[in-house]
Amino acid sequence: MRTLAFILLTLVAVTLQARADDSFRDGEKAFLKARELLQKGYVDDKLSDDKMWRAATDGLLHGVGKGKWDELLSPSKLAAMKADLVGEVVGLGVQIEVDSDAGIVDVRGVVPNSGAERAGLMVGDKILRLDGKTFKGMSKDEVARTMRGKAGTSATLTILRDAEMVTKTIKRSAFVVDPVVTAMLPGGVGLVQIKMITSKTPALVSAALDKLRGMKGLVVDLRDNQGGRYDTMFDVAGLMLPKGALVVSEIRRGGAVVEKHTSAEPRVTVPIVVLVDNMTASGAEVLAGALKQAGAKVVGKRTMGKWNAQELYELGNGWGIKYTIMVFRAASGAMLDGKGLEPDVEVEADPAMVAQANVMKDGEKRLAADAQLRVATTILKLKLGR
Repeated sequence: MRTLAFILLTLVAVTLQARADDSFRDGEKAFLKARELLQKGYVDDKLSDDKMWRAATDGLLHGVGKGKWDELLSPSKLAAMKADLVGEVVGLGVQIEVDSDAGIVDVRGVVPNSGAERAGLMVGDKILRLDGKTFKGMSKDEVARTMRGKAGTSATLTILRDAEMVTKTIKRSAFVVDPVVTAMLPGGVGLVQIKMITSKTPALVSAALDKLRGMKGLVVDLRDNQGGRYDTMFDVAGLMLPKGALVVSEIRRGGAVVEKHTSAEPRVTVPIVVLVDNMTASGAEVLAGALKQAGAKVVGKRTMGKWNAQELYELGNGWGIKYTIMVFRAASGAMLDGKGLEPDVEVEADPAMVAQANVMKDGEKRLAADAQLRVATTILKLKLGR
């Protein structure tokens, strides 16, 4: 019995020691051995080196990275991402919202001079299939990628419109996404809608502010803006924030902190209200947070919570990787990665109504359709004592 007890105690001690030391010792050797065993004995005898190296690289990024933000990029996805950064796209020309569970794609906007416009797609259409395939379980990014492709190729969409099924065949074409839209609203309130941050955005925002000279207050609409070029975001911030204002603190490798401040005199001195929603992300969140710290009111819904930035690197074989190089600390000092920026005034909005409002020329009708914009203008009027 004593011998058995000693053996059991020894086994427990060894198990506990193994659990305490879970480092992957001799990792390279172990990896190569695992690869060898798969090559020789895996049930799928068509397991190629190409597939294994791809899986290993993808696993490396997901295993050590920050979840979905770090990833292996196929040549087509890499090209699409690079095009996004300059605002040049080859696709159908629709702005979408996706119900992943139902597999329904709502058309929220149609790009001028695109294949979608020429085919007669309309805001409010519901796309159920593309070339006979459903969207069930697909994210917004995945749906957007299926709609892109080579210029001149076509896609057949099955659409639900006013309880009637419609089929549209649309030819893909190149178009430039206008990342900035400007309007003057009733009461002398200027509106600058920034859809994405590309290399062109700072110049376009500057031009938009020129058009709005004489405005009494400004609404900066960052809803559905998922960021883009982080470096050019600072140029946009410099147009609206006081000179020397803290925009963000970058936390880099090893915990090094770099504070980023504006360096130019602002172009805007009127009161500002910022519109955000749960699709406002990354550089757009940073901009909203910096404006809030400088005194702007934030209206809408809590932002996505992507307070981090990735580097894009081409691997030399047509593929690329995207990996996190920094996380952000808001100008307020708060760590909001994974949490998002809380609005000062939370307001619900119907995405379909907002999409319709965005194409309205009449300011009063636009305010009537867009609850969040209406609240933003009301706040500005109160600030102005009107």
